[in-house]
Amino acid sequence: FIKFVRGGADVGSYLCQHDGIDDVHITGSAQTHDIIVWGATEAERARNKQANTPRLHKPISSELGGVSPIIVAPGEWSDKELRYQARNVAGMVTNNLSFNCIAGKVLVLDRDWPQREQFVDEVRKVFAATRSRPAYYPGAKQRWEAFRGKYPGSTAIDTEPLPGTNPENHLPWLLNRRMCDGRGEHALCREAFCRC
Repeated sequence: FIKFVRGGADVGSYLCQHDGIDDVHITGSAQTHDIIVWGATEAERARNKQANTPRLHKPISSELGGVSPIIVAPGEWSDKELRYQARNVAGMVTNNLSFNCIAGKVLVLDRDWPQREQFVDEVRKVFAATRSRPAYYPGAKQRWEAFRGKYPGSTAIDTEPLPGTNPENHLPWLLNRRMCDGRGEHALCREAFCRC
């Protein structure tokens, strides 16, 4: 069966330790995982890790963020196929406002693909036609600003907000067309958890 419970970290902590719960699955950060498994304070976590005595004594699976690549194989695509796949790519990013660990974050394209720029432009058009939603996830604005600061040449695509929502809580889509250098690259090592 399934039961939904509302609450904060205190409720989550109680439920994780409750005898009626057999398994735990979380989505969030590595810090959240370590608090649940090893302890609430930094000192407790360090002590429990050192002694290999986890606080949680049941199976846990954790979805702790990621930078999910969307790899597009080059080929000779029709305009219709490019538009269709551009909608798919944008859908992977906009799903749940991109506030989930499996949302597409990096578009990987062959730099020599003749239709590369056309495809990226089709993706941009989809974002430009997609109404913005409230950026409800904690820290989303700060992460958006950090990505914008790291990639000042990126394009902010500001769209009309969904009706009935506060425009103050919205962030533009952020499209970075810059080639990533690879190892250590900000966009490849940090989950945006915002619409980037």
